[in-house]
Amino acid sequence: MPEDAFTLLDDRPARLAERALAAWARASAEATPDTRSCASAEEAAALLAPRLADLLARTDEFHRRLDAWIRLALRPVGSRVACAKSCGTCCRHYVCSIEPFEHLRLYAALRESDGFATALERAALNERRYVPLLEEAERAAAAEAVEETGRPEHDDLFYDGLLQRYYELRLPCPVFSAAAGTCGNHPARPASCRLYFALDDPGFCEPEKLRAGAGRGFLLELPDVVEEAIGEWSARLEGLALSDRMSDSLLRINMLDGILFPAGRESGEN
Repeated sequence: MPEDAFTLLDDRPARLAERALAAWARASAEATPDTRSCASAEEAAALLAPRLADLLARTDEFHRRLDAWIRLALRPVGSRVACAKSCGTCCRHYVCSIEPFEHLRLYAALRESDGFATALERAALNERRYVPLLEEAERAAAAEAVEETGRPEHDDLFYDGLLQRYYELRLPCPVFSAAAGTCGNHPARPASCRLYFALDDPGFCEPEKLRAGAGRGFLLELPDVVEEAIGEWSARLEGLALSDRMSDSLLRINMLDGILFPAGRESGEN
């Protein structure tokens, strides 16, 4: 995306929304049980379970405040954003960079939906296709780095290339609804999905177009103060041992389902 195509407005409404978002994340961190000292994911789930409904509600409010900030951040772009309802082109990316509280919110929404079993099946398929790509790419990158520098290392370009190769498989996200052509649990989608936008026709978002650099898309970057607050919140859930990958973590939470969502207790869904 050209450097002059988008500049975040540094004005009072944007700053107020930014502060509200960071403050909510910090307050939510303080209200979330600290699972870091737990000996296992099961122990962490048991500690969290009595407060899960509050955590899910806080995540909903976090997303509401995030959406308010996004609307302000997008004002310089205006009508140039091409994303629209029923455009699910980007829903074939490998979804990652998700916070643990967002994983829990999405799982709670999915388990109350008709597409729950399908979502878990897709998650398992996506992991079976992604992990071999990751392992192969890591071996090749490590060998190349050792040859050049004497030590194995990865950079952002390595992961960008890996995610591009996965995108070319055109596998739908576990939550994708083929009937609607869009996210099957749109209100519970994570921030990484909310922050990605395109400025061109959806056709330019196809894998081969992206590889050729034909399309113009961008990912809104959260302010540092918000990132730091989110980090504090997510750190308190480290005991659950969730990765940042949607498919992987949905499967991990499913193994903790009986602890997090015991029969007869509300999960926080409305």
